Amino acid sequence: MLDNSPALPTAASILPLEETLEIRLQCLIVAAIAFLLSARLDGFPQDNTQWIFQLSLIPYTGGLLWLGWLFFRSELLYHWLKRFFPPALRLIERSRLSQLNFIVVLGFELITLGLLFFQNSFFGRFGYKLNLPLTGLVFLLVFGGAFAVFRQNARPVYGLWFVVFAYGLVQVLTIISFPLNPNRSDLLPLIAGADTNFLHGLAPYTNYTLESGTLPLTYLPGTWLAYLPVVGLGGDPRLLNLLLVVASLLLVYYGSAPASPAKALFMLSIFAFNPYFQYRHEIYYAPLWLMLAACFGLLNRRKPLLALVFLAFAITMTQFAWIIAPFILGHIFKTYRWRTAAGSCLIISAICTVIIGPFILWTPEAFFYGVLTHWNESNSFSARTANLSYFVSKIISVRNLQIVQAVVVLSVLALSAGRLKSLGECLKWAIVALTLFIIFNILIWSYFYLTIIWLLILASLTLGKEAQVASSA
Repeated sequence: MLDNSPALPTAASILPLEETLEIRLQCLIVAAIAFLLSARLDGFPQDNTQWIFQLSLIPYTGGLLWLGWLFFRSELLYHWLKRFFPPALRLIERSRLSQLNFIVVLGFELITLGLLFFQNSFFGRFGYKLNLPLTGLVFLLVFGGAFAVFRQNARPVYGLWFVVFAYGLVQVLTIISFPLNPNRSDLLPLIAGADTNFLHGLAPYTNYTLESGTLPLTYLPGTWLAYLPVVGLGGDPRLLNLLLVVASLLLVYYGSAPASPAKALFMLSIFAFNPYFQYRHEIYYAPLWLMLAACFGLLNRRKPLLALVFLAFAITMTQFAWIIAPFILGHIFKTYRWRTAAGSCLIISAICTVIIGPFILWTPEAFFYGVLTHWNESNSFSARTANLSYFVSKIISVRNLQIVQAVVVLSVLALSAGRLKSLGECLKWAIVALTLFIIFNILIWSYFYLTIIWLLILASLTLGKEAQVASSA
């Protein structure tokens, strides 16, 4: 029974929400986080001094952190809405989940359409040119499909396939209309350069001269090796991103056995239709998201050793996985026998050695410079989105930000040490650690936070399943 007292209750006095209302609030919180990323994109040009610009980012940073915290305390949002915005709460309570999903999808796709025209104009000098008839047809199908699926309250599985189809349509439109250009973004062009070098027997860890400038390869081997087949065949790396994102959506929906299919659909549609995600059509995190989806799906099914194979692949792809891995290992140590835990460490060590080891031996200095020390040695702070690193760096210097990151992550790991038996709790603490790691980084792009949204979705579905199991026990 919900607290009906007029005063705003403290966190300790709040009772758990009825599930369907909690689901709605959590979905809307994730949608709000996605909207904030989309509203700011990658930041705006600085027309003033750096410290004034960074000062203006503090409310934005605080808003994202507050929403992330509120995601796990949605009962507080209920009571705040009840006290300060009762009409909004009544609207949420009276609306079906599919109706709220329709509103979010419609709003996100309208923003996405606007961003396509923005890119067409702003990046026209890089060869961006929308095919207007094709654009009209694609969005006619997207909006019509959204109405048919969400507004008519179709079965969630039909909604899932609509999400996959609509996401694919918009991405194909983007690939056709917007070429990869290093002046717009050097992410995939740099990866394609590393793949091309490797295919020709040249060291991938070296300096690359692109139209945008000269820079070293800063990605771990697992990232650029994932794109090797499509680059070798002369294809667009974004096609692989499209396939991997679709695979991730399907894997999470079908493989994680969600307690609420409608909730899974809402969460996944937020991710797929996130305007900022569709705006950044040339990022490289799709392989990581698939590995994380497979890892947590298998942990949900109590197959830890197989899950660790996918975690190991994730570790070879990005440093973000290095932050997540200790929490997963802590969960395995708390949940399974010591032999399973020891086997987990051996699996990770073997896979990382096989994939990363040869490139360390090939060009050790270039590898460590690109992957670990390039940004720190360049003493080049760059963050035009949510961060706390700018003002911290003014106290301890930019070169010491990595020390702050290490202390923060180790502190979160220590605080969570006794609370990792639940996979849902494991995910919660991993999200806290990774968020703080990003927010104190020397280089921050808004697309870094897309992985946080992905983990929030995995956490929500995992916690929902655990709650369902506990209630039926």
